[in-house]
Amino acid sequence: MYFSRNVLVNDPELFEWCDTLAHKANNLYNAALFRIRQCMTSRKKDADKLTENELEVLSEIDRMNIALVSNDKKPRPIPRSGSLSYTFLDDLMKYTDNPDYICPELPKQTAQNMLKHASGDMKSFFEAIRAYNADSSRFTGKPELPHYKRKQGTCSFDVSNQDCVVRRNKKGNYVAKL
Repeated sequence: MYFSRNVLVNDPELFEWCDTLAHKANNLYNAALFRIRQCMTSRKKDADKLTENELEVLSEIDRMNIALVSNDKKPRPIPRSGSLSYTFLDDLMKYTDNPDYICPELPKQTAQNMLKHASGDMKSFFEAIRAYNADSSRFTGKPELPHYKRKQGTCSFDVSNQDCVVRRNKKGNYVAKL
């Protein structure tokens, strides 16, 4: 059974830890969304019309595929839609040593959840576009691509029960073990 609990804490050290994670999660979400969007737009262009950002992402994908082949794994082709799945993003970030993904302050499962969140937002966008094309009267406007989060901003993040355990102590107060 899964559950979520909101806990208000007046502890500067815990606040600093949470604030750092919120910034790191924000950066990782933007990095993942950047790769998805650049890959998606590059699929609709000729090779000579690609932008510098699109070429950079395609180069990262080539480096990932070289690393996969050297580890006796199959290379990952870019999907026709250009929208990258969570597993594709996970491999891409891992094999290219992305600093937003391989970040000592960000727990691994939290980082993986941010990739799932970014790919899930893009999947929801495509589902909304299909529904809009089928019956636009159900919408107030055409669905837009997911937007980047504010630079240097924060975003919500998940911490798994393996990274954080909340227990009640003998005095009845909640104690978080991180």
